[in-house]
Amino acid sequence: ALMAPTRIYVKPLLELLRHDDYQVHALSHITGGGLLENLPRVLPSGTAARIERDRWELPPIFDFLARAGDIPDEQMLRTFNCGIGMTVVVGDSVVVITQSS
Repeated sequence: ALMAPTRIYVKPLLELLRHDDYQVHALSHITGGGLLENLPRVLPSGTAARIERDRWELPPIFDFLARAGDIPDEQMLRTFNCGIGMTVVVGDSVVVITQSS
């Protein structure tokens, strides 16, 4: 799992940007710093994102790392992408493109 190639998001993002159904306000590639540090960087001042951890399945490698390292959820979200490689801010919503999509 650690040696799997990085997911490239260009094609699905270009497809999303072509749709008139969504007004894309921001994109955030979730890399070092995880969700808790990367997502706020693209949000306007005075706004926030709500991360609902139960809305996606944690890939097994991250579950293993959390258990083996006794790493709390908040630290996992601050350090790793936890299976969320890209977020797209669309109005009041966030469209999630997971690594397995």
